[in-house]
Amino acid sequence: MDFTPFIRKSKPESVLKDESVTAEQERQKSEEIRRFRQMQALAVERREQEQRSRKYLKKQQLEMYEQLQVMLDESRRRILVAREAYRYKLLQAEHRRQEEEAAQGAAHQVELEKPPAAPQKSPKPGKSAGKKK
Repeated sequence: MDFTPFIRKSKPESVLKDESVTAEQERQKSEEIRRFRQMQALAVERREQEQRSRKYLKKQQLEMYEQLQVMLDESRRRILVAREAYRYKLLQAEHRRQEEEAAQGAAHQVELEKPPAAPQKSPKPGKSAGKKK
């Protein structure tokens, strides 16, 4: 059986693996590991920076919404103060109207309770009981 198709050749001639080749391979491997660790450290640093940035934005958002809530509460308070003042004014007007009605009702009641003055006789002659026609 022919194994030549299964043999991989990277160089035209075969080279024996000696200390220099081993050292070169180790140097390449260590360089590859160093680059990987450097990229990994860079990725970790970027991730931490993004996390700090998100945390800062979140804090800014919360502060903004707290300020908006304070402004909303103040607006509501002003509206309620104005509403209560208007309501108080209307209640006072209603109270005065009821007092006036009660005073008028009392005056009317006093007039009704007064004994009627004796009717004055008029100088007109009264009709006599005469013949009926």
